[in-house]
Amino acid sequence: LRLLDLKPRIIKGPVDEADLAKLRVGEPARIRIPAVRGEPFDARVTRVTPFVSTEKEQDRTSEIELQLDSVRPELIPVGASAEIEVVVEYRENTLAIPSRTLLGRLGERAVYRVRQGRLERAAIRTNLGNYSRTEVSSGLSEGDEVVYPPEDLDLKEGMKVKTEPLPWP
Repeated sequence: LRLLDLKPRIIKGPVDEADLAKLRVGEPARIRIPAVRGEPFDARVTRVTPFVSTEKEQDRTSEIELQLDSVRPELIPVGASAEIEVVVEYRENTLAIPSRTLLGRLGERAVYRVRQGRLERAAIRTNLGNYSRTEVSSGLSEGDEVVYPPEDLDLKEGMKVKTEPLPWP
């Protein structure tokens, strides 16, 4: 005997109050459930709670609900953790870099790129982005090599480097 729960899986998650106005029911999303597989599942937003919780003063969030598209519900364990990414805007055929290569904050973004075997700090402008990639609107050209800043080494302009290509995130 095999018992199956065939009810659709609803994924709930918090959303920061600053992002609440960007979300709409029906928007596409990607949900990664590490307990099931590394690749994300396609999903869509089914509910956006229209108020902000004040339960914890430092944690002003609302809640969204999402439903997975075309996934057999029995494949998703009830209570499994998930990483949610809602697609509020996207662009195709644009220059993008791995987000982990970015330095600085909003108005002062930069990367280290490689020029003739040495590091050069390049000021850049960014647009859309997520945890894995960020669109670059100026400061880099297609084919520029950018460097992941290592955690155990401070990079400096002019530093001699040898690069090793990594797969695109």
